[in-house]
Amino acid sequence: MSDLLVRLEAAGFAVEPLRRGEAKRLFAAWCEAFCGPVKLRTGKYRLRRYHWHAFSFGLVEARNHQEAFEQYSSMPPGPVLAIPESWSTGPGVRITGTALPDLTFLRTDIYVFPESMEWTMAFTHEQPWLGPYFARRPTGQPIGSPTAPPS
Repeated sequence: MSDLLVRLEAAGFAVEPLRRGEAKRLFAAWCEAFCGPVKLRTGKYRLRRYHWHAFSFGLVEARNHQEAFEQYSSMPPGPVLAIPESWSTGPGVRITGTALPDLTFLRTDIYVFPESMEWTMAFTHEQPWLGPYFARRPTGQPIGSPTAPPS
């Protein structure tokens, strides 16, 4: 996450590291909001090795490639969260700026979303072949605050 912090701050973004407990709570809520169809089908929020497979396998409707960037760029730039698939480098950050960040440079799997969970952008290590993916919260998916970490 240090590369993320340094590069975003250099680009003019305000970046605040998330505490692990807060990040776990927020990502669990993200899983509930965006990966419910995966859990119904598999019993887990993660499909195969990645949460973004919910989008790439079509279980959750999403735009990809240029359409994803267009939708993402049209969202308000208010504070967003960026939480990686793997927390080996840290649990994620809160980002504030005048635009939304393009995290393609990380070449890793990372999810960007507002705390309202209205939408999400999934940057993937497979770009440009798979991803990024932009999705709005599926109709009927609640925004919860589960206490258990996602599986």
